[in-house]
Amino acid sequence: MEQSTGLSGDDIAAGWRNRLEGIRFSAAFPALVSALAALAVYAVTLGGTFVFDDDILHFDPRYGDPSTWWRFWVDQYWPQGIDNLYRPLSCLTLAIQYKLHGDVAWPYHLVNWLLHAAVAAAGAELARRIISRGAAWIVGLLFAVHPVHVEVVAAVVGRLDLLSTLFLLIALIAFLRPMTAWRIAAICILFLASAFSKEQGLTLPALLLAMTPLRGKIVGLTSDNREGDQRRLKYLAACLCLLLAAYIIYRESILRFWWPRSLMHWTSNPLVRSVGIDRWLMPVELLGRYVGLLIAPLHLSVDYGTLVIGPEVHYRQPWVYLGFAAIASLAALLLISLRRRWWLMLFLVVGFAVPYLLIGNVLTLIGTIFGERLMYLPSLFFLMIVAVFLIRIPRRLIVAVVFALGVFQSVTYARFWNDPLKLYAVMLRHTTRSMVLYELACEQYRLRDDSSGAQRTAHACVENLPDIWDSYALCVDVDMKLHEYDDAIKYAELGVMRFPNEMEMKRRRF
Repeated sequence: MEQSTGLSGDDIAAGWRNRLEGIRFSAAFPALVSALAALAVYAVTLGGTFVFDDDILHFDPRYGDPSTWWRFWVDQYWPQGIDNLYRPLSCLTLAIQYKLHGDVAWPYHLVNWLLHAAVAAAGAELARRIISRGAAWIVGLLFAVHPVHVEVVAAVVGRLDLLSTLFLLIALIAFLRPMTAWRIAAICILFLASAFSKEQGLTLPALLLAMTPLRGKIVGLTSDNREGDQRRLKYLAACLCLLLAAYIIYRESILRFWWPRSLMHWTSNPLVRSVGIDRWLMPVELLGRYVGLLIAPLHLSVDYGTLVIGPEVHYRQPWVYLGFAAIASLAALLLISLRRRWWLMLFLVVGFAVPYLLIGNVLTLIGTIFGERLMYLPSLFFLMIVAVFLIRIPRRLIVAVVFALGVFQSVTYARFWNDPLKLYAVMLRHTTRSMVLYELACEQYRLRDDSSGAQRTAHACVENLPDIWDSYALCVDVDMKLHEYDDAIKYAELGVMRFPNEMEMKRRRF
């Protein structure tokens, strides 16, 4: 005979309701749901392959030979590259996977898929701790499904941004707790892990400094333990300064931070041809373009080089004006935050601006003019700034609509990444001024033994980029590999007519 519990059906139902409500409103729920949203939307990338820069796994012999893995720590990321990039930890994770399963693509995408979910969760948790639970929902969900993140998740080498951002966010979250010796050690290790994953990790000390006034209000220290916490914060600052100095000295000894910008081919970063006022205003236009993509990611692309953006400011387009508006808004928020001691906004403005200084060709030219992957970390702070103002108004409908649009655009765009040829062909429909896209598309056609497709694409390149020697060189290369010698001679002669300078004819593409 069953023993009676003394509970009615209504009591049991009420108990389960209370448990579910406890889960629903628990602190971790926004982060958990954000991670699940990221997993659901980007599950489409699990069927992907190797696209664009992912070929580094195949032509860099270090990945296939464990005896040479140590060279990731003393050599640059991209073999024979001129920009001296240094990402040893990210490279090592890819090398381990390459040793385990070689050219099987889906495990690489699986790791990226999980890492993006972890970053979305960490972003939501950081927003919850420094803003509110409502902001955590906004930031976590919108970051999880934002279409501008497709490149980072769908490209195998997007691992660099994923790891660097994840380590950095965990360090920021750890900083919001009472400081202990173990937390000092953990933050220092996370700093090195983020910096060794990608150079944006070097911004962590600046972000921690900007977060320090805000931290004082969040941690809630008593008078008894405040003095000890302040002393340990000084230890943390000293450790980070020493580690940053050691990193710079070591990095400079193996790979110099300065590299000759004159060696960079202009089709990769057209800003090498920018002069006068254009050189000063192009970073403003790039900021406007980034903000435009963060607000309305309608036209996304793998490459923005050559004449997609170009070396000159486009005054008839809205981007430079949007860039000035963004600078004015950030400056106003910074002044208000300093005057009113609004430390939250100070941290968010610094969190957006400092990483942008590294990627916006502001301080110096980098290896590319523009890239959606570069905004992975700054986009999180952008969404936090937006969330600060959204939580003050009725927002559920707004967030729901934006979330739905983001899901649709992300899934649609991410599907193209599963087929490189389809991706490049779709991009070329609205990005007809990118030399890199024509080269990538021709290579895919050749790999698939589609000679007519390769020739058609090469000829379209000449039609759309007639003032670039590389267009004619591409046609000649395609025709020679297809044994179409008459056509090769035709485009070689056209190239000679347009570019009679012999040195220009011999100059190879970067």
